[in-house]
Amino acid sequence: MATGRALTAADDALTRALREALGAGAAVRSDRLSRAIYATDASIYQAAPLAVVEPRHAGDVAATLEVARARGVPIVARGAGTSLAGQCVGASGIVLDYSRSMNHLLEVDVEARRARVQPGMVRDELNAALASSGLHFAPETATSDRATIGGMVGNNSAGTRSIRYGQTRDHVAALEVLLDDGERLRFERLDRAGWAAKTRAAGREGAIYRGVSAVIERLRPEIARRFPHVMRRVAGYRLDALAGEPPWSLVDLVVGSEGTLCNVVETELALEPLPAARALVVVCFDTLEAALRAAPQLVDVALPSGAQPTAIELLDHVVLQMARKNPGAGWRYRWYEAPPQGALPQATLPEAILIVELCADDTRTLDADVEALRARSDIGYARVPARGEDQNEVWDVRRSGLGLLAAITAARRPIALIEDAAVPVQALAEYIAGVQALCRELEVEISLYAHASVGLLHVRPLLDLRVARDVELAKRISEGALELTMRHGGSFSGEHGDGRLRSPTLQRFYGEAICDGFAEIKRLFDPRGLLNPGVIVEPKPIDADLRSGPDYHAAALPTRYHYREAGGLATAVELCTGVGACRKVGRGSMCPSFMATRDERDTTRARANALRLAISGQLGEPALVGDELDQAFELCLGCKACKAECPSNVDVARMKSELLAARYDARGAGVADRFYGYSAWAAALSSGPQAALINGAMKLQPLRALLERVVGLDARRSAPTFAEVPLAGRVRQRRAPSGAHARPTVALFCDTYSEHHEPRIGEAALDVIEALGRRAELVAGSCCGRPLISCGFLDDARRLGRRTLERIARQPADVPLIVLEPGCYSALVDDLPDLVDDEALGQAVRARVVDFASWLAREVSGRSARPSDRRFVVHPHCHERALAGSRAGAEALAALGAETRVLDAGCCGMAGAFGYRRATYDVSRVVAEDRL
Repeated sequence: MATGRALTAADDALTRALREALGAGAAVRSDRLSRAIYATDASIYQAAPLAVVEPRHAGDVAATLEVARARGVPIVARGAGTSLAGQCVGASGIVLDYSRSMNHLLEVDVEARRARVQPGMVRDELNAALASSGLHFAPETATSDRATIGGMVGNNSAGTRSIRYGQTRDHVAALEVLLDDGERLRFERLDRAGWAAKTRAAGREGAIYRGVSAVIERLRPEIARRFPHVMRRVAGYRLDALAGEPPWSLVDLVVGSEGTLCNVVETELALEPLPAARALVVVCFDTLEAALRAAPQLVDVALPSGAQPTAIELLDHVVLQMARKNPGAGWRYRWYEAPPQGALPQATLPEAILIVELCADDTRTLDADVEALRARSDIGYARVPARGEDQNEVWDVRRSGLGLLAAITAARRPIALIEDAAVPVQALAEYIAGVQALCRELEVEISLYAHASVGLLHVRPLLDLRVARDVELAKRISEGALELTMRHGGSFSGEHGDGRLRSPTLQRFYGEAICDGFAEIKRLFDPRGLLNPGVIVEPKPIDADLRSGPDYHAAALPTRYHYREAGGLATAVELCTGVGACRKVGRGSMCPSFMATRDERDTTRARANALRLAISGQLGEPALVGDELDQAFELCLGCKACKAECPSNVDVARMKSELLAARYDARGAGVADRFYGYSAWAAALSSGPQAALINGAMKLQPLRALLERVVGLDARRSAPTFAEVPLAGRVRQRRAPSGAHARPTVALFCDTYSEHHEPRIGEAALDVIEALGRRAELVAGSCCGRPLISCGFLDDARRLGRRTLERIARQPADVPLIVLEPGCYSALVDDLPDLVDDEALGQAVRARVVDFASWLAREVSGRSARPSDRRFVVHPHCHERALAGSRAGAEALAALGAETRVLDAGCCGMAGAFGYRRATYDVSRVVAEDRL
């Protein structure tokens, strides 16, 4: 399992051969960090490659294949690396990462409804580019904001709307592929004569067509007997697609083959018109069984338009509970807390919900269908509609299902094992009852969610694979669920594929004859067995190469933070299961450095993975210090977007602070580190009467050049100015309002920025507070320690923070403390409570601190306001998004009569010192420009 062995001479020779073959500018990596972070995907497996190649074009792919053939080295194709069955985890081989460079839309033919794309293009980016044409690529996985077209082709992905749109295979018109020897072929739909002509072709192409035809003909009766009759079936190779009537296409074999037959370098997609109108109805149930039995009813529900639902997704109580706890999703749970009926108390969440999507050509028709479904009192105890932007909130929770479950911090956690079985929807309730009985007998809890419309629920047993007994339980559960699936006429792989997880079950599922046919197909395409070996054909045991198996041990290293929510650093790190939400593009803030570089090592999961490997001794002796950790965390902005937008709540910003503190212990802190970390003290010394002199000096080029050389303060960046009269002094100079000696009703935290840099902000806040009839007291002379925290000076941050928290705790309990600066707010409610030893103190302060935007939104809610013609675009601070949500500021302005819009842009790129440092200035600029 270890990923950190030193590179051998053979590895070095392979790297040299690849770089020579691919030429100048080629991205070939074989350093220990790259191999480590490509050793995992979103599955339970881990196996390190020898090298990683980021091909720029098909020529690079062909050159890599040639090197691999010459040296007998396996090739594993990879897109976003979100596979749940271990499809893109390959030991001792070369990983081809298509996502970095081969990610372009090549051509769109609107009239023909066709698009040509490279394999690394992200599905949602493709649809954003197609939006103006009124067309889209219809299959939509929960990972659509990072899933690549190549990955969807490899998996035959389907997603939420497959009841209407089917699978990826149904939308692929043609493929351009490279065989193992680099020969390029085009596969497309052929009639009987066209197929016959291909079988007469010379060379490997003809041999493949003849060989496939022979396999199909020989196995035709067995195919008819063995292949299940459910729409969601991706187990093995789709021989059944070639056993029917024409048109035939090798596309049907390659789609879903998980990179085991060839490398796809270009895909021609068939596009669908975008629906004119969509709406959701969230149906709430008091039992899971009631929801399961309602699914077939909803599939065939009678609506005024005659249309059928385009999606029916189930979430159980466990997923809903985790959504409520999630910092980013918690505020979204309004729509599934409809007043229950019967025995359920008001505060109880539903035991299950079904998210039903309806589409129509116009809103009137859609509204009629929605109301008809809402009137079905025989289905669920509540039916809550969601229209417009509210639909995104619902879908965000659904898409986060996997990550939300991964946030469970108990030793036993939900794992991907039997999550992909699909049965006829009419048999779904009985199948799930069987799985429940099986797991109950083994004393294993489960959670489930996903595609009720097509009989495919992602059932996740809670197991701890670090315990040998649980590994054996996993095998028994897999075997039992497989038998149940076969009994109900289903497919054990419905959309997530076989990979390392389910390939060992194919022999039992299909029998020897069909599996021999799979092996023969594999030899036709890949005679040397170098393309993703061990997947579909000749698999390893299900428990081989586990990421965290019985031989995994994380060292109990001393830390500054307590990691109370997770129960320790090791668990906090292991919350990352690789779902890859940090690779999303085009929305949200996580992860800003990845959005700028598109480099896997700049993702939240790469950083968490590197730290997991470090503390478990897989990068050398267990430690929080090392070159690989320095590289992985170098471009982390500490923005805390991962705290909220990672569905598993992996807080890499906190981990970076921890690592910086450990680095200072081992190597000492540099002048630059101290310059930024202790900037609050510098601000206090620089503001006041001397500020004008200092501000003028900071504009002098010689001084800026010196600062750039000594502390890395980039001369291109304007330095912050200091206030000649700090905020506390300005407040004393303000004309005392009537009742100035009255007891304050709120307190305003005087942060460093408002006090020493921009006191006008604090004054404006006081003006607003007083205009609303509130009496404010300024809490000055305290610092939250944010610069110390972000720069890793955690011992000083703890000492300072404790004093600040104690001072806040002495404030009257009924006087809320309003905080202007989101970075200070996050320090007070998130970082310091976990950093100080007195847990009760941190919790007490957390309960009385509120950010300014949230306080204002609550204060003005319900007040009558004159309509205003003023328009505001609101760009929330990253820490505000993470800890308080992004809507409060806009809601407050809207309540005051202004037209507002929350800017759908990411991080501003400054992130404390990040935007000022010469080493990260250029990246900060790219980050800032995202979606502006």
